Amino acid sequence: MDRGEKPVPQPAGGERAALLARVALLALPALGEWGLERLALLGRAAGYGLLALGEWLGERGLALARRAGDALKRAEGRAARGGRAAGPALALCLLTAAAPALVGLLPAGAQAAAVPRLQAMGEALNALPRDPLAYLQPLYAQNSDLVGWIAIEGTGIDFPVVRERAAPYYLTHNFAREEDRFGTPFIKHGVSLEERPDNLIVYGHNMPHSQQMFGPLEGYRDPAFCRAHSTLRFDTLAQAGEYQVVAVLLSRVYRQGEEGFRYYAETDFPDEASFAHFYENIKGNALYDTGVEAGYGDDFLTLSTCVYDWENARLAVVARRISP
Repeated sequence: MDRGEKPVPQPAGGERAALLARVALLALPALGEWGLERLALLGRAAGYGLLALGEWLGERGLALARRAGDALKRAEGRAARGGRAAGPALALCLLTAAAPALVGLLPAGAQAAAVPRLQAMGEALNALPRDPLAYLQPLYAQNSDLVGWIAIEGTGIDFPVVRERAAPYYLTHNFAREEDRFGTPFIKHGVSLEERPDNLIVYGHNMPHSQQMFGPLEGYRDPAFCRAHSTLRFDTLAQAGEYQVVAVLLSRVYRQGEEGFRYYAETDFPDEASFAHFYENIKGNALYDTGVEAGYGDDFLTLSTCVYDWENARLAVVARRISP
């Protein structure tokens, strides 16, 4: 003050508040722009994330559809095809049914990314085989003598079955009609599957020291083997079938006029008395009790093969249909 300087006036309290307000008003637009830019960046990031999520869901669904389709196609090659493919097919159906609802929760951009893949997934589902017996059609085209497929899991028996010709042929020829000493499993020439006999008999070779064709049936001499392989599959061109072993017989081919139970002649049971004769004999002559019972009206499948216990000896595995 001694130099004659005048004091700088200080704003009063009200003036200071007004000044701060003006500064705030000037700063708010810039702050608002910064905030909006950050929100826009976050929104775009979320949008990209949801878009990627939509693509991921579509890709995973389509991959699952393809894997399920591949699994079903592999299952076609075996006789148990109808039941084994049900798991993948059911999972795929559930996923396809639920996917549109899940994708509907996504924003428009993500939905647009997922929908084409879902459509491809639906097409993959529609392309899956619907007919569990479709695997037989190419085989029938190859050889019209085909009547079905026989399989017993874990035994090596997994073969086409043909209808024998009027003169013996498939005893010495394979399914490709090539000469083959192991032959092809067959039913007799005059048997019709449209009017299926009550007891359908399938014949097959059992060569000494060989597990070809019906050779593995030798295992049914052992009750433990039977318990481990108690079910078998026989699919015809028209119907799949699962059977359970009722009895295992060791018998032979009888000469004309010779007394004995000819299981190979027991194919139709027009009444309960004829069925009782068949059933009592297969149970009475069985190697052991399987614990499986059957009744009049059941359908039977008998697998018959040569054995070498004595002259013209035969081993027969008799099973009843349990499904469908």
